Amino acid sequence: MASRTKVQEFIESSDMMDHYSTLVDALVQRDGSRFPGSKLVYDEFFKRSNLIVQKEVVKILCDIYEEILTDKEVDELIAIHSSPVFKRMIELIPVIAEKLIPAIEDIEELIEGKMDKLIEEIDQEFPGE
Repeated sequence: MASRTKVQEFIESSDMMDHYSTLVDALVQRDGSRFPGSKLVYDEFFKRSNLIVQKEVVKILCDIYEEILTDKEVDELIAIHSSPVFKRMIELIPVIAEKLIPAIEDIEELIEGKMDKLIEEIDQEFPGE
């Protein structure tokens, strides 16, 4: 079991909350709809509530990581996240996601057709089962 201190060090050193920013933003934006028409008020709400949600997500992540990792594993994760290659991969996540989402949408029909064919093959191989 990892210590809270080690896990917090990992979360901070890895910029992990940047990875969860979309989740945090979505939660905050959902509640921000209560401020239609006032950009100043909404922006202030967004800034403050983002910090609240972020703190809660960090607490949850700490609990999870403490339970499933050891201090040694956390140290290794810190080293990995500190490497230039890993940092570059993190920088590329938005580019990868931008390319991946349309590709997934394009292959949905293809996959669906292949699954239908697979079901037919299985039905033929195991009749009556």
